[in-house]
Amino acid sequence: MADIDALVNTVSSKGSEWAALDPHIKVDLIQKCIDRLLDNEMAWVSESCVMKGYTADPKLESNRRARTVEYESIVALVNHLRGARDVYSCYNTKKKAWVAPKLHTEKRSNTVSRVKVYPISLFDKVTSSGMKLYVYTKSSTPNRVNFPTNKPNSGTLRAILGAGNTDSCFDLVDALFIQNRVVIYKPNPVNEPVSKYTEYVFQPIIDLGYLAYIRGGAEIGQALIQHPQVFDFAMTGSSRTFDRIMFGADADKQTKEYKQNPQNRIIHKPVVAELGGVTPWIIVPGNWSPKHLSRMASHLAYSKLDNNSFYCCSPQVVVTSSSWKQRDEFLNLMKSFMKQAEPIHWYYPGSLDRAWPSQRKALLEEGFKSEDIDIAITKKETDQANAYRGPLFATNLSQDSFVLKNEAFCAVLGEVCLESASVEEFLTKTLEFTKTKLYGSLSATVMIHPKERRVNRDVFERFID
Repeated sequence: MADIDALVNTVSSKGSEWAALDPHIKVDLIQKCIDRLLDNEMAWVSESCVMKGYTADPKLESNRRARTVEYESIVALVNHLRGARDVYSCYNTKKKAWVAPKLHTEKRSNTVSRVKVYPISLFDKVTSSGMKLYVYTKSSTPNRVNFPTNKPNSGTLRAILGAGNTDSCFDLVDALFIQNRVVIYKPNPVNEPVSKYTEYVFQPIIDLGYLAYIRGGAEIGQALIQHPQVFDFAMTGSSRTFDRIMFGADADKQTKEYKQNPQNRIIHKPVVAELGGVTPWIIVPGNWSPKHLSRMASHLAYSKLDNNSFYCCSPQVVVTSSSWKQRDEFLNLMKSFMKQAEPIHWYYPGSLDRAWPSQRKALLEEGFKSEDIDIAITKKETDQANAYRGPLFATNLSQDSFVLKNEAFCAVLGEVCLESASVEEFLTKTLEFTKTKLYGSLSATVMIHPKERRVNRDVFERFID
């Protein structure tokens, strides 16, 4: 692993220089990265689609939809870079100090407050489509996070094991510009064919020695993160992959109690791990118009099948109430929209031969019939090379279902109906259910009718807090 030693030595030697680099020089570097990204965005989109099994045939709706998904990922990377640029633009050269932007802070309780972080700029407001983002803090008077130059580990070397389902490199932007670190980035082998585009984007920083790319399989990644000059590492993947990295190849045979003991780890250094989970999509009972009910079902179906369901935050369980009179209608609409979806491209390793079959087998063992859970997508494509399988959708799951305890990371969706007579009872039971019955805690989505939100304002706000 001499190549890794040389690379680590080279990049780590630039750490102090990067940490102390003038903020406005970093603004210029970020802008160069943005410009380079926009130079190659369409070629990047096209190659990503081909890598995932799509063709260039514009007559196929799935090819057009896939291009939209890939383009959205690139737009997200642009927004991350713009956000980092805005942070460094807060540095006042004359005062030699950071001047924080004014953000609206709202006290929620004696222990919780929230800060509005989006939209802020004019660009944000034009493109936000009415969306607002808040950061919730466990403090009634939140303190501002240190600016990058004041981070305690500024200048140290972080290794990043990239994600396999997208190559948007958000973790790379965060490490370089928010954590103020030098970085060695290893693209996931699944995304390696298109990693040349992100490497091109960040070439101005690579040329200065603050960032390097390295490619290879698991043995390269393991050697990189175990290198003594690597201060910490970040990864995106499944808990299974994380366990193998932290506890060795036999991690699957170890007990939960064994893994909870840090002394049993083979790597003893800080790690930032974005792992998957069973993401809930919570629907608060309310009286929706037919148009809005259809839009809700369409939105959920598309969110589930977006990127062929290969997102760690892809919804996996819909939570409904027994008192919701529109439940059956909504679930039927869901099935209808999923049947009308584009055929799934099972490009992610293990999804078709391991993940999907294990979920389906478990559902059949729980008493479901194949005709009740198999969604037969009506559209077919003659150019699809992958074996055809449709999504699974199982309603009225038990609270001990396999689907709730195991991340599918493929086109599997379940529904749990909680016994509740009111919105307050539903939210109380939902909070307990999601905390105790669902695997993971990565993300959640809540849909609530505006009227129900007004009537149950205090209850709903406590639920969110």
